[in-house]
Amino acid sequence: MAALFEPDPKQIPARIRYAEQLILSRERELLSQKADFAEQRALNNSLHALKALYSCLNCAAAAAPWTRPSKFPPTDESQR
Repeated sequence: MAALFEPDPKQIPARIRYAEQLILSRERELLSQKADFAEQRALNNSLHALKALYSCLNCAAAAAPWTRPSKFPPTDESQR
């Protein structure tokens, strides 16, 4: 959610990268657990939505954000 409501446009790409990292991390966790298809589908949909947001905001001039680590911290525990 932080990526969607970031007031500083310069920070949006970092917020998107951070959100993508969290999604990918959760997807890796699910690989070792019993399949929860609803959660996997929700994570996949969220990842696609973030990629679309990144593209719409013309952030795509940089390398794909989902391939680079980010050190952008969450603003609070509710955004983890």
